[in-house]
Amino acid sequence: MGGWLFAIIVLNSFLDFGIAINNSLTRMLYYLSRDSNILPSYLSETHKKYGTPYKAIITTAILSFIIALISGLVFGPFVGALVIEGAASIAFMLQHAIATISLPAYTRKDRTFRATTDLVIPIMAVIFIIFAIFSTVYPIPAYLVGIWIVIGLILIIILKKFSSQKLANVVEIK
Repeated sequence: MGGWLFAIIVLNSFLDFGIAINNSLTRMLYYLSRDSNILPSYLSETHKKYGTPYKAIITTAILSFIIALISGLVFGPFVGALVIEGAASIAFMLQHAIATISLPAYTRKDRTFRATTDLVIPIMAVIFIIFAIFSTVYPIPAYLVGIWIVIGLILIIILKKFSSQKLANVVEIK
C-alpha cells in the first residue's frame, strides 16, 4: 500500500512541476517577445476572447512534447523524465536568480532602493540558489552545467543581436 501511495505522490509531483515550468516558460516567451525584441513578436499575441498568450502556450506545448519525446527515446521514459525535471529545475532556479539579481538595479531606477531588502536579502537568496544548483548537479561535473549556461547566454546574445538588426531593418523600411 505504501509503495502505491509513494508512486502516486511522485507522479503528482512530476505533473505539478511540469505544469509550473510550462506556465513559467509560456510567460517568459510572452514577455520576451513583447518587451525585449529577443523573440518573434507573434509569441506576444493574445487570444481575443480569453486574453491569454495562446501562441506562446502552443509553442511551449509543442517544444515540451518534442523535448519529452526525444528525452524518452534517448534515456527511456523514467530516466528521460528525471533528466527533463533536473534540467528544468536548474533553468527555473537560474530564472529566479536573474530576477533576484535585477532587483537592486530596478529599485534604484525606480528610486525605491533599500539596502536591506533590495541588496542584502537578494545576495543571500542568490547564494542559496547557487547552493541549490550545485546540489542538483553535484554528481555531474559542475563544469558541464557551466558550459550549458554559457551556451545559453551566447544564444541570448545572438538572438538579441539578430532581433535588433531585424528591428533596425524594419525601421529603415518605414
